[in-house]
Amino acid sequence: MKPSEESEAKMLEKLNNNISTEKIYQDCERYTELAMELGATDARVIPASDVVLDERVRLKCFVPACVRMGDSANCPPSIHERLSMSMMKNAVDKFNYAVFFKLNVPSNELAGPDVLKERRNIPSAKQCHEIVSKIESKAFCLEVGENIINSCPRNSRCTS
Repeated sequence: MKPSEESEAKMLEKLNNNISTEKIYQDCERYTELAMELGATDARVIPASDVVLDERVRLKCFVPACVRMGDSANCPPSIHERLSMSMMKNAVDKFNYAVFFKLNVPSNELAGPDVLKERRNIPSAKQCHEIVSKIESKAFCLEVGENIINSCPRNSRCTS
């Protein structure tokens, strides 16, 4: 490990040890509120240990074949090509909580004669990506990012 990588690893370890489980849960609750404000039908915080990862989910993309398979970097086949199931399980095991949200989607946005023609302009897909993006931005940039900047051993803005 390079010296800069080592100091960053120590900084992240320090950051992780300084955030209480209660604070993490409170932040997750705020992210569920944000999801609802952005149009989610429902949003919940659950223990990360309750997240089930099962390779059978991936089969849904192949049988019957999904017309949108491969369109999204988050599709299980795409994820599977880059990350093994064991890597995903190990990553999820490192979290305390997960934020899940739900969108009620009209069936004609998922199936029907116009889906193939309009698959890049599906309103619910755009809304889902917007919700995820804003929650992730808030969680990482505003919460973790500020803590990293404040803990940075190099300087106050981590620019070097």
